[in-house]
Amino acid sequence: MTTEEDPALDDPVLDGADPDGRHPDDRHPDDRDEDGPHGGAGEEPDDPSADGGGTTAEVALPAPRPVVVVDGLDRDARREIGADYRSRLLDVAQQVLGDRFLVDPGDRSRPDVYRDGLVLDAFDVTARCPRRFAGPSDDAYRDSVRNGRRRVALVALRHLSAHGGTPAEAVRAAMADRSEWPVGLARWFEELDRGGRVALAAAATTWVVGALRLVGHGPGTQWRPPFPKPSWTLPGRLVRVSAAVDATAGNAGSGDRLLVLADRAPAAEDRLRAGFVSLVWTVGKGEAPVRVALGSPATGTMQRLTVDTALLDLALDRTEELLGYLAEPQGAPAVPGRSCALCDLLEDCPAGLRQLSAGPSPAAGPSAPSTGDPTM
Repeated sequence: MTTEEDPALDDPVLDGADPDGRHPDDRHPDDRDEDGPHGGAGEEPDDPSADGGGTTAEVALPAPRPVVVVDGLDRDARREIGADYRSRLLDVAQQVLGDRFLVDPGDRSRPDVYRDGLVLDAFDVTARCPRRFAGPSDDAYRDSVRNGRRRVALVALRHLSAHGGTPAEAVRAAMADRSEWPVGLARWFEELDRGGRVALAAAATTWVVGALRLVGHGPGTQWRPPFPKPSWTLPGRLVRVSAAVDATAGNAGSGDRLLVLADRAPAAEDRLRAGFVSLVWTVGKGEAPVRVALGSPATGTMQRLTVDTALLDLALDRTEELLGYLAEPQGAPAVPGRSCALCDLLEDCPAGLRQLSAGPSPAAGPSAPSTGDPTM
């Protein structure tokens, strides 16, 4: 089974790299070692009847939206969902941002969405602590064998799919031709000695082997370029949403099935992460996917989630919350967790210092092993 058309997303702005090329588009949620997906902390709403026993006026709530499962819908219906969520995301941006981060049609300076706007990626959505938006933008990220192996492996998987050979040969080819690598990653690679390059090749080869065990070698899997990530820039605004999608399957008739790979094992709370990936694909391509699979080559586990409007709504609500924090980071709440030890704001964060004194947070349990279904 092959895709009938290029699943590339609309992406009107892709010229926003930082000077060293290490902008968020080059990264992935699990390129940075965080706790994993958690919702932002929110306060309990005030109880209007707690002011001395007064009566409370009843407020009519809007009727809940019916949940629509995407799988089984025809393409026109999937595109209707895409148009609906594009409109709703634009409404969210208007409600949260108002007249901020608008594109001035008369501005000839070519504003940079990374420098001058807001970029919300899957790492931001699933990172535990929104307070991190008030810190330095690089999050103390450093290229390393651990961080680089996934990106090199994804280039190798595309080479392997197109040219065949062994995983080791594909990795060597990916390391030899670095013309499509991000500037930051390529610069880091050039500085590696022979031992570092051998270690990277070994780690990337192991990652490729693990990925193929998860999804198989069938022609139905289309490996996507790892750079840049799928994204959508909101029309008329310096606001972008982005999320990594490592492979796709399906066609125009059956709909898109998405695969996202990471080091850690997927867990039950990854529903938010899958929802945001689905939302970015939905608004970017203008068509909702039918399924998202989250896999871990390192652990051999896979979690598959069927896309429905409840999943997309979950991600849209989180997007609304975090756009507000991105626009006004000083008002973002602190939610302590394992990442506190790496946070640049730690010395000024009492909650983070208490978390560090209390010890590490418990890790989530692993998912069930994958069956190796090549159709994801």
